[in-house]
Amino acid sequence: MVPGIEIDIDALVLRDLPTFDAETFGAALSGELARLLSTAAPGAGIWQVEVVHVELAGALDSAPLGVQVAQAVYAQLLGGGP
Repeated sequence: MVPGIEIDIDALVLRDLPTFDAETFGAALSGELARLLSTAAPGAGIWQVEVVHVELAGALDSAPLGVQVAQAVYAQLLGGGP
């Protein structure tokens, strides 16, 4: 089996975001999460994060938003998230 990451987002609530591109967001999210997990990952297995809350300091485009969400998810996977 080839190692990989599967991300399933049931709901994404965006407020005051002028534009949003799902493909750009998804690519940034999975790319950043893969990068972070390649440096230090929790033990092998299936991880589930119920809620990630990200406060943005201003309007962001889809790619930077994906990176911030990935970082928040990663923090929770390591037990240091909100």
